[in-house]
Amino acid sequence: MGLYRRGKSKTWYIHYENDGRRYREAIGPSKRQAELVLAKRRTDLREGRFFDLPSSSSGVTFRELSDRYQRDHAIPYKSPTTIEGDRSRWNALVHEFGARPLSRIKAADVSAFLAARRRGGAGPATVNRYRALLSHVLSMAVRWRLLAWNPVRDVRPLPGETRRVRFLEQAELDRLLDACPPWLRRLVTVAVHTGMRRGELMGLRWEQVDLERGQIALTKTKNRQARALPVTDACQRALLTAPRRAGCAFVFADELGHPLSPWGLRNAWDAVVKETRLKNFRFHDLRHTFASHLVMAGVDLPTVRELMGHKTLDMTIRYAHLAPAHARRAIRALERKLPVAPPVVVPRRKGGQPGASQDAPVRKIAPRKRMDRTKH
Repeated sequence: MGLYRRGKSKTWYIHYENDGRRYREAIGPSKRQAELVLAKRRTDLREGRFFDLPSSSSGVTFRELSDRYQRDHAIPYKSPTTIEGDRSRWNALVHEFGARPLSRIKAADVSAFLAARRRGGAGPATVNRYRALLSHVLSMAVRWRLLAWNPVRDVRPLPGETRRVRFLEQAELDRLLDACPPWLRRLVTVAVHTGMRRGELMGLRWEQVDLERGQIALTKTKNRQARALPVTDACQRALLTAPRRAGCAFVFADELGHPLSPWGLRNAWDAVVKETRLKNFRFHDLRHTFASHLVMAGVDLPTVRELMGHKTLDMTIRYAHLAPAHARRAIRALERKLPVAPPVVVPRRKGGQPGASQDAPVRKIAPRKRMDRTKH
């Protein structure tokens, strides 16, 4: 039994065993709270009341849990774009497990559901997102004392997941911008020159834009870390041409001054992509375009991470292969730093054979004595 933290995370975890099975729980940033929860688990184990769940929790269904999860966790803590992105996966999970009591959801059921998604054509990354969402929902059920154990922890994620990086070359970007209507051209220009996410763009307000200082201040981000983005000349021209309608605080709005809807943006975007015949290109790939061109221009990865708003450098490493010149510069820097030793010259003997120098003294070898083999 004990408590620990993972890497640089501020969250405290506790771990303990019961009947040969190991359990882990994420408690929060308070070490004192983690110590209290661990002491409670020790008492429950010692007195045989391990996971003494309320009797009212035994019949809670997954659909009831999903309603509470949306109300008490998703809406207060997740961004609207994240909730919208989870909608299709959420509907599939509720359709599969909705009427089932939480205590009857087993690891085998989860594995069967994920395998069916894989057979239906979903890739490893998509299947793992289903697994991650279901795991988080059931982890909250454990925290709320509605479930004894999260069965998804016994199901391993699928291997073979690759991180997708699709970006536009300059000619492709010019073709895309030419096909966009004026309002969408401004939006795409700002996206490519700032790397902002779709939700950040749709929620951008004029009060966040400071053209005199040449920066955009983002306060509501995916990882809840504010960041300031410098504005390029092209981005500044796009913002200057954006109409400011009375009573509308949003930079990107429709003709009536209403905020852009996700469906309206998607319909316009799909029409432009179809017209330009861009293969395998999504709106989020504008963000990849921003990062990729930064790396190819020689910008170091920590700076790209800061501009992209990545929580860890691991998210930025996916662009490292675009910077072979960066590795060459590192090797050249090493060459300048380390002293260069003179080349080793191997002296040669007379006759052109490598060996001792011609000026070296010749060692005389005494002839071997001949043995007398005469029989006596």
